[in-house]
Amino acid sequence: MKVQAEHSRCLVDPACNSQQWNYSHTTHQQEVAALLGADRAQRFETYKNTLGERESISQMRARLSDSQRLSDANAEGLIASLAEERALMTRETSQRGGGYFGFGVGAGVLYAPSEGTPESQYEAARQYSQRLRDRAAGYLNTEQLRLFNEMQDEQLVAFRNMLRNKNGPDSAVTTPRLGTSVVKG
Repeated sequence: MKVQAEHSRCLVDPACNSQQWNYSHTTHQQEVAALLGADRAQRFETYKNTLGERESISQMRARLSDSQRLSDANAEGLIASLAEERALMTRETSQRGGGYFGFGVGAGVLYAPSEGTPESQYEAARQYSQRLRDRAAGYLNTEQLRLFNEMQDEQLVAFRNMLRNKNGPDSAVTTPRLGTSVVKG
């Protein structure tokens, strides 16, 4: 932690050469483990790796009425399941030798291949969204799932608009009717 503090001070001191600090992620993890212990350090790492999913579920919980409150246990299960799906998608993309990018507007993140046509990128994001919906169905009641799906639809509309803006106003990114996702359960 001392090295990290010195590095931070160096960033605000113009006379300091920040290149002298070779602070690795492994060193940081070792310091955290020494401070927290192995079990708590692993829980902390898991927490950090699920911040995107946590934000998404926090946004959803804020939109739910009191009568539809999502329990902490279901929220944690859903967060873990969504993070697992994201990890699965990144492994699959890596195995195909491709890259991907994430797009989010506060209520979650959709992922799509970094290469391909706008249509194929949209379709990949739609498929990823469906995978998230399928995962969510195991943790949410009917009204909660309706809201989750609505948020996914909002993400897809924003993603489609981003692709259109990125590729010009004449871009032919079409969208199937939203709200038609298949819910298993």
